[in-house]
Amino acid sequence: MFFSGLSSVVSPLVIKSYGPYAFIIMRIVMGLGQGLTFPALSGIIDSWIPPSERGTMGAFIICGGMLGSFAGNIFSGILLDRCHWSFVFIAFGVLSLIWCIFFIFLCYSYPETHPYITTNELNYLYNEMGDLGRREKPPVPWKEILSSGAIWPLIFAQFAHDWAMSLIVSDLPKYFSHILGIGVFNNGIYTSVLFIPFAISAIIFGFIGDCLILRELMEVTTVRKLMTVIAAWGGGAFIIGASYGNCYRTIVIALFMLSMFYMGSYYTGIKLVPMDFSPNNAGSVAAIVNSIGTIAAFLAPTTTGFIVSNAKHHVALAVILLAGIWVAIL
Repeated sequence: MFFSGLSSVVSPLVIKSYGPYAFIIMRIVMGLGQGLTFPALSGIIDSWIPPSERGTMGAFIICGGMLGSFAGNIFSGILLDRCHWSFVFIAFGVLSLIWCIFFIFLCYSYPETHPYITTNELNYLYNEMGDLGRREKPPVPWKEILSSGAIWPLIFAQFAHDWAMSLIVSDLPKYFSHILGIGVFNNGIYTSVLFIPFAISAIIFGFIGDCLILRELMEVTTVRKLMTVIAAWGGGAFIIGASYGNCYRTIVIALFMLSMFYMGSYYTGIKLVPMDFSPNNAGSVAAIVNSIGTIAAFLAPTTTGFIVSNAKHHVALAVILLAGIWVAIL
């Protein structure tokens, strides 16, 4: 996060002094920094949260990224409407650097090493999880992980999720602007609003998943698969419907909100699987899955640009998202 924030702060200066290619390098640096986030989160969740609470708490933690998108879109629209474009990069970069200070002093890898944890909290976690200190872990079995038959469906599902989210983040504002005729300020608000049902549903589905597991109504693996399928099919169906909503703003935005609501169940599905798959190597598994899945982040917008040149934008959005869903199902 430090390098991501720093690269964001210096981006306007880099563009002015060295041009667009230097800016691309800054974005690559930002991506490299952010690429460590989810693997690190997987390791922290595995060390801090009991298995019986990971659905709710894991979803609550991870969906913070969606709340960041919500706030980012709103304030980006406000800043772009009232200030110079460079303020967007500087403001969010400075906030990231400030966050790093708090994170360094408040976040610890293991409960046993945290200086501010209470005795009651420590005893509760010990009763639920056993050893809470630094564990001696064997070397990461890279060959066994990559050759496992379970890892590849997870990678495909993550690829499909990143494909859909990349389209929503990068192309939905263009859709609102070019097809629905929404201005910059309102565009930021409408795009941000979509992430509210996503964040809410992530917590709701997380709670439901934990209840199903605690009451032994379903096995952990079954819950993860169910939540992933709900996200893929529920989210995909409403986006396809929205893509044919023509210029009826209310209908289109409502359908997109329903789509994002169902997509929130991903965070009780594939996002928690690395901790189920290999608790001792949750960070490494998450790194593999997210690294390959991130390929969709640049393939989806590129493919969209190619198709849009020969088709209406909303049709292209539907076709590409549907292809991503089929990847998840396969």
